[in-house]
Formats: sequence, structure tokens, C-alpha cells
Amino acid sequence: MPEFIVLLIIGACIAVSYKGFNDSSFKRKYMFNIGDIAHRKQYYRMFTCGFLHSDWTHLIVNMLTLYFFYRTPYMALGSGAFLMIYVGGLVFSSWYSYMIHHKDYYYSALGASGAVSAILLSAVMLNPTMKMIIFPIPLPLPGWIFAIAYIVFSSFGMHNTNTRIGHSAHLGGAVIGIVITLLMRPYMIWEAPLFTSGITLLSIVLLLLELKRKR
Repeated sequence: MPEFIVLLIIGACIAVSYKGFNDSSFKRKYMFNIGDIAHRKQYYRMFTCGFLHSDWTHLIVNMLTLYFFYRTPYMALGSGAFLMIYVGGLVFSSWYSYMIHHKDYYYSALGASGAVSAILLSAVMLNPTMKMIIFPIPLPLPGWIFAIAYIVFSSFGMHNTNTRIGHSAHLGGAVIGIVITLLMRPYMIWEAPLFTSGITLLSIVLLLLELKRKR
């Protein structure tokens, strides 16, 4: 049985997303939008956007990912740290997306992907050898390979302006998940030095390079 805080997050995302599915003005009011944040100072959008989703598929994928991977950071770090990673991933990924797209006043986004990415990468940091499936590859891969692929794919995906996927939110959330987990468990650097130091440096370097590219 999932812990109460996880059920609360999932329930809130389902309720708010369902409202957005049936009320376009509600969705527009609370989704992430550069113009409204920059000119109307509607900073709340950087938080509320994480409870809205574009459709049922988007919602289900995010909530299933959260459900399958929340337990590792929750059990290892505690409920407070879990919530810090989730909310930190949501807020930081929104800020990072704002910095990346700040010149595009029409850029909009929504979804819990940044927060879920933070939980996902936290889980991999805590258990690098966990087995994961990446569609369409039929064989399970170690978590550390998935983490590297996820970070690199998110960074390169940001170069594609024709996609609806929020790669900047994925990268921003992933970095927060890695950094907070490492701060909570600094001795991980001694348990898996190559992976821990490598994925931390890779994610931060790519994040900063993308920021520099978009200046």
C-alpha cells in the first residue's frame, strides 16, 4: 500500500488534471507559460503546472512512474526528504524551463515530469543496479545505464524545437533528484564512486551548457 503522501500527490494530480481536461480556461490559468510568468508575474504557475497534464496518457505515464519508483527514496531517505525531492524537482524544473525558454513568450508546458524525474533519478542513485526496461529495448538494463541515457537524451532532446516533450523539465528535475540524494547520502560517493561522481558531473555540466547555449 503506497504511503499517504504518495496517494495524496497522485490523487491531486488526477483531480486537477481531470478538471483541466474538461475546462480549458482552468488549464490555461494554471499551466506554465513564459509570457504570463514574465509579464504578469504569475509565479504560481511554476508550481501549479505540475498537477496538470495534457491527456490521460501523459497523466498515467507520470503517475505510474512515480508509483513504481517512489519507494526506494521514500524508504531510504524518509518522507521529508522524499517530499523535498519531489517539490524541489517540480520547482527547479519549472525555473530551469523558464531560463531555457525565456525568449519565447508563447512557450507553455504542463505535467509532473520534472518532479517525477527527480524521484526516478533519486531511486537510481540509491540503487544503480536496479533493472529497468527502456521501450522498445526488450531486455532489462541496469539503472546506471538508464540514468546516463536519460540525462544525455534529455539534453540532446532540448535541441529539437518541434517536440511536445518537455526535455528541459526532465533534465532539471533529474539534476535535483541527483543532487539532493547525494547531499542526503554523501557516503554514496565511496560506495559507487565512478557512477555517483560521473552522473553528477555529467548532469550538471549538460545543464549548465544548455543554459549557456540559450543565453
